Amino acid sequence: MQTTLLGLAVAMILALLAALVGPHFVDWDGFRETFEAEATRAVGTPVAISGPIDVRLLPTPSLDLKGVALAAGGARMSARAMRVELALGPLMRGEWRVAELTLDAPQLDLSLDASGRIRGAALPSGFDPDMLSIERLVVENGRAVLADPASGSNVTLDDVTFKGDLRSLAGPLRGEGAFVTGGHLYGVRLGAGRAGSDGGVRLRLAVDPLDRPLAIEADGTLWLAGTTPRFEGALTLARPAGTGLGPGRAVAHEPWRLTGRVEATPARVKLGQAELQYGPEDRAVRLGGAADLVLGRFPRADLVVTGRHVDLDRGAGAPAAARAPLDALQSAVHDLVAALKPPVPVKAAVEIDSLVAGGTTLQNLKGTVTAAAEGVTLDGVELRLPGLTHVRLGGSLKAAGPDLAFAGPVSLDSSDPRALLAWIDPRADAHTDAAKPLGLLRAKGDVSLERDRVAVAALSLELDRKAVEGRFAYTRAAPGRPSQVEADLRAGEVDLESTAALIGSLLGGTRVEWPGGATVALAAGKVVWGPLAADRVEARVGYGKDGLTIERLAVGDLRGATIAGSGRIDTSIVSPQGAVTLELKAPRSDALVALIGEVAPEQAAGLKRYAAALGAAELRARFDVAPALHDPAAPRATRSTANLTVDGRIGTIRLALSATATGDPADPLKAQVRADGTVEARESAALAALTGLDRLVALDGRPATVSFAGGGRLDGALEGKLDAASGGLWITAAGQGRRDPDGVSGRADVTLTATDARLLAPPGSGPLPLSLHSRVAVSGPDVRFDDLAGRLAGAAVKGHLAVRLAEPRAVTGRIETTDLDLPPVLAALTGATRRPAAAGRDAAAAVAWSAEPFGRPGFADLFGRVEIAAGRATLLPGLSARDLKTVLRLDGFSLAIEGAQAQLADGTLSLDAEIRQVPMGLSLRTRLALAGAEIAALLPATGKAPPADGRLSLSAELDGTGLSPAALVGALHGTGAVTVEDVRLSGLDPKAVDAGIKAVERGLPLERLAGWLGPALEGGRLSVGKAGGALSVVDGRVRLGPMETAADGTDVALTAGFDLAADALDARFTLTGPARDDAPGGRRPELGVALRGPWAAPKRSVDTTALVTWVTLRSVEQEAKRVEMAEREAKRREAVAAAERARLDKERQERAERERLAREAAARETA
Repeated sequence: MQTTLLGLAVAMILALLAALVGPHFVDWDGFRETFEAEATRAVGTPVAISGPIDVRLLPTPSLDLKGVALAAGGARMSARAMRVELALGPLMRGEWRVAELTLDAPQLDLSLDASGRIRGAALPSGFDPDMLSIERLVVENGRAVLADPASGSNVTLDDVTFKGDLRSLAGPLRGEGAFVTGGHLYGVRLGAGRAGSDGGVRLRLAVDPLDRPLAIEADGTLWLAGTTPRFEGALTLARPAGTGLGPGRAVAHEPWRLTGRVEATPARVKLGQAELQYGPEDRAVRLGGAADLVLGRFPRADLVVTGRHVDLDRGAGAPAAARAPLDALQSAVHDLVAALKPPVPVKAAVEIDSLVAGGTTLQNLKGTVTAAAEGVTLDGVELRLPGLTHVRLGGSLKAAGPDLAFAGPVSLDSSDPRALLAWIDPRADAHTDAAKPLGLLRAKGDVSLERDRVAVAALSLELDRKAVEGRFAYTRAAPGRPSQVEADLRAGEVDLESTAALIGSLLGGTRVEWPGGATVALAAGKVVWGPLAADRVEARVGYGKDGLTIERLAVGDLRGATIAGSGRIDTSIVSPQGAVTLELKAPRSDALVALIGEVAPEQAAGLKRYAAALGAAELRARFDVAPALHDPAAPRATRSTANLTVDGRIGTIRLALSATATGDPADPLKAQVRADGTVEARESAALAALTGLDRLVALDGRPATVSFAGGGRLDGALEGKLDAASGGLWITAAGQGRRDPDGVSGRADVTLTATDARLLAPPGSGPLPLSLHSRVAVSGPDVRFDDLAGRLAGAAVKGHLAVRLAEPRAVTGRIETTDLDLPPVLAALTGATRRPAAAGRDAAAAVAWSAEPFGRPGFADLFGRVEIAAGRATLLPGLSARDLKTVLRLDGFSLAIEGAQAQLADGTLSLDAEIRQVPMGLSLRTRLALAGAEIAALLPATGKAPPADGRLSLSAELDGTGLSPAALVGALHGTGAVTVEDVRLSGLDPKAVDAGIKAVERGLPLERLAGWLGPALEGGRLSVGKAGGALSVVDGRVRLGPMETAADGTDVALTAGFDLAADALDARFTLTGPARDDAPGGRRPELGVALRGPWAAPKRSVDTTALVTWVTLRSVEQEAKRVEMAEREAKRREAVAAAERARLDKERQERAERERLAREAAARETA
């Protein structure tokens, strides 16, 4: 495109005269044929200009062309617009120097010939490329397409931009730009020199994908002459350690760097002397090798990868003890397989002498890895593991999400299995006798690991002459198919946890979920699972769509307890029938509590306090299904009765539960059911710990009884009643409901009374009595609390709520109360950790913001709208608002406080806020305003007269983000404004400045001035009609001021700061006295009063530094004036005396002259 400039310049000279005569009136489109002809002659191929043409001489010679297009051989070029600006000075000397060439939306279509050269027309004969230079070359919105017919592929560059300079058409060229290809944006820097004597052009190219952390640099020589283009030089591919996302933000990456010498032609690329460094310099993994990439229609790559010592721990940047060796190896293999997505088939011969993973050294890794679009294949892979262990494997390998998918035979032989087990599972030694040698370990099997299924067929494991044989398979759930486990294991002694960990590790850490169906057969003399050991275990169980079968379940000894169970329930027939019985006996309840802890650790943790005193446990459960008898409603064959009974005792807690259902198994929703039960506890606290109520209310040691009864049809009305009485909690509920396809619906009257509702109690407070009554309505996942009324710590509460328990969870309604304590409510909503309150009424004013991270917010995944109204709302201890009204709006991710209005200190408080979940904790955005509030009512109560009164108005907008309350408060920032009216401040007498000056004049020593001014300031008050100032918040620190006013000729300025996180006030009043005639240098006297410390009790100090300096400077200046006046008087007197002496000398001279003349006259007369 640049070669058209000479022809276009000729055309512009032809039109130069017209341009000088009337550049604004000449129709340049009339010279279109001239421009096209000259451009065609210059480039040797037809040039078409379809758009407007404009030529300007002043102020800068320029040429604008629209719609330029040309075709040369296999190349096609066009541009939506081209603008050329020529340098005027060189042009006057007959030189062509382009100051700027701008191409808008250029389109370039290129193709390669059989030799790999770009097809296109050559420059005209006699063309001198050095006669034209471009100082600034700009390309915008460009597009380039390079087609290779030999391979049937093409490369398209969109949104091409470039800025650079071209000293001549033969080079050099340098600049930078960007382009988009394959949906990715790339930055490019290009530098090319002139062709050397051998025809080679020195080329330096840097390409940076802007959406990926990668840098590509090539530095070498490019030969375009000859039969085939080629490039030789250095190639570097690197990923940096981090990517900047903006001010103060960055993303860390694991850096790597690949270097080598490249020889490239259109048909083949060879990379020799290749070195790969993965990770930062201090912990890099280094590999060597070579690569041979064959291009064309059937490209492929052959690699050789070698390494003498590869340290995966250093490469991962983790201490050796931080990861198990097998986990480290699996992670590295997973990352490698996930990254192996080559665009062409790759076959790599790998040979690594030593490999460090998890602090252990693996040796002699060798084999062949083939990577293609369909996945990765391993062939003849061998590896030496710790314990003189030899592993052989082969098969296919894929990265399926976070897991590895593998299928193939695996065999393992170990001469020191203790070392191998310690390498696989560091806890393995805890399950073996360290003093006894284990002998050889041999294991083999056909392993199949897929996304939905993992199986080991022909499993044979022998360790220390203890063999486990059989098979194992697990199938994950899928639509229309539950998960399934099949296992058939036989062993004399087996550690299920260690065996599962060993198999799971060998299978890539497969996560096994609880199956929807299973068929398990296990026979073992001893079974160990973690801290539990069971002797004489035999189990043959299965469950699934055909029912439940327990052929035999027997545990001879499980922490002193025995378990026995058997039975079968057949669901494959019309009327299911069968029975299952379980019986558990334990001489100590703490053993049973330990077993419960495996299923419900939270409840077990509470029971541990009472387990020792509970005593023995004995539980019996029976579930039987049989055809219904004496039922005239339907034939016997279609009716069944199911009974479940559970009775026994757990130490001091006795329970008796029963449930009966009668109906057609094919239509269980029409069954008639009846359930009742009683639970009695000798101590209420034990029952509360078991049910989790101890987190909600405080219960004492009195007995507790819970009873319930109910019945009805599952598809009709169900009635029920619940009574609970204990030491500190009484619950009564009675109602009826029904079950339909949409869920459960019903109504009940519920009454709850608690002596201490600890969940709602502020930290450090006493008991919080609660009494509530409500009509509860349930409709599927929706629960309504109508006519909600009661009292909480003496405050009346009423309202209604509607709660949706299903996803998305929602709550709507209205709550009214006479008294509302906001801090614990906000703590519960935000998940903040509540701290015990400090002693003293104003201790909470020094807000002890918790540094504990926010827990799960109460508004998480919750939607809805709740109106809140409170006659009195406690904001902080000692500070309350009246008539609070607001709306809480929830959207699942945030809590919005909308339109909050309240009366605070006889003023109007309004607030809007949003609290949102973010990755860094919680973010807060709020806008608040306070109008006409009494200052005295806002100040902390001290038992004395308030130091200030008047009216205050403020507005502010704040936002911040933090992981904890302390971090959130420390990150607040925002702006606002403060205005005060009719303010009277005690202890700030504006006349104190003049009084202090007069006191010094009367002889008061300067070192006593501060002490003298304290009472002087206290003797008066500062009255301010109206003043205002700006408010700013940065990192949780509030800055006010300066606020300036004048009183009695004294200017008063206030600057203040308050650290919200540290409760630290730093305020300063500056009193500037009126101007005085005797002021030093025209300066005005100044006095400072500082308030520093906590908001409730700041300490006051008087700063007389400026005033002492002023007084001192004035004294010095007055003394200097006195000395100057004395010097002037002495000089005046000296001048008067000198004049008198001169007069006397003159009189003496005149008298002597007269006497001389008289003598001469007398002498003449005598003569």
